[in-house]
Amino acid sequence: MWKDWLSFSRREQYGIIALSSILFLLVILRILMAISWNLSEIKVDKDASVLIERNEKDNEGAEEVQKDKPKYAFKFFDPNKVTVTELDKMGLPYLVIINWMKYLEAGGSFYHPEDIAKIYGLDSILAQELSNYVVFSENKNSNENRSNNHFKSASIHTSVGRLSGENHRTISERRPASDIDTFIVDLNSATAEDLKKIKGIGNVLSQRIIDFRELLGGFYDREQVKEVYGISKELYENINHHFVINTGVYRKISINRASIFYLRKHPYLNFYQARDIIEYRKKKGYITSKQQLKSIPSIDEETLKKLLPYIDFSVDKQKIED
Repeated sequence: MWKDWLSFSRREQYGIIALSSILFLLVILRILMAISWNLSEIKVDKDASVLIERNEKDNEGAEEVQKDKPKYAFKFFDPNKVTVTELDKMGLPYLVIINWMKYLEAGGSFYHPEDIAKIYGLDSILAQELSNYVVFSENKNSNENRSNNHFKSASIHTSVGRLSGENHRTISERRPASDIDTFIVDLNSATAEDLKKIKGIGNVLSQRIIDFRELLGGFYDREQVKEVYGISKELYENINHHFVINTGVYRKISINRASIFYLRKHPYLNFYQARDIIEYRKKKGYITSKQQLKSIPSIDEETLKKLLPYIDFSVDKQKIED
């Protein structure tokens, strides 16, 4: 009788086999799903760790960039009247300063603060930050100049009466020819007003000489004046007898502590030469002689000759000059 309970018909046997197969497949599927989920979790954890590590590296890189970033000392200025000295004191790259002066000399003008972005070599971010300090003082200065010129004219030409500031003659123009011809100035202490007393030097050239002197750190030879933009060989021959140098170079470059930003500001050094000087110091230590400086491949003989009067080889000070 028990055999009747344990015996199955063929149809029932097929049903049991099918049900067992389904259960087996469900178990296998469950196992595969569990493995797949574990792999996903591992991948997510791995990706997160990679992102964290990358973020830390980016932060470190940002800190390094911040350290190497040049320091600026922005001040309010008129972009149409700014001088080389003023731009240099604000910390702008030398290439930008040169292009700025060339733009003004070519007759260019700025009408809006954002116009300074047209200067070649001026980074867009730097231009945007610098534009916050732009102040146009044309009207104010024009009124002041007219007032001052009128006062000078009235005091000098009291017998003539009221004259306009733009038409009055300067003191130097009314000097006897013999006094003008024998007029002597020290190139390293002369003001723009002193230089303008020399025939052939006006407002523009006198300011360029002053600006070039400031970038150099002083003149050591009268012939350096020929390097000023706008002074031709003929003009120099006519005016050089007015120049003397009594004080010599007044600012030198500490070659062992100057930064790359400080070095490349000098008219006799370009960016690559400044970079090579820094690399030489890192690899071989202090530069204490002319021979060591000469061994730097990018420093040619002509550059070395012009640069030597401005070099301080001392190593006693360790602070980096910016």
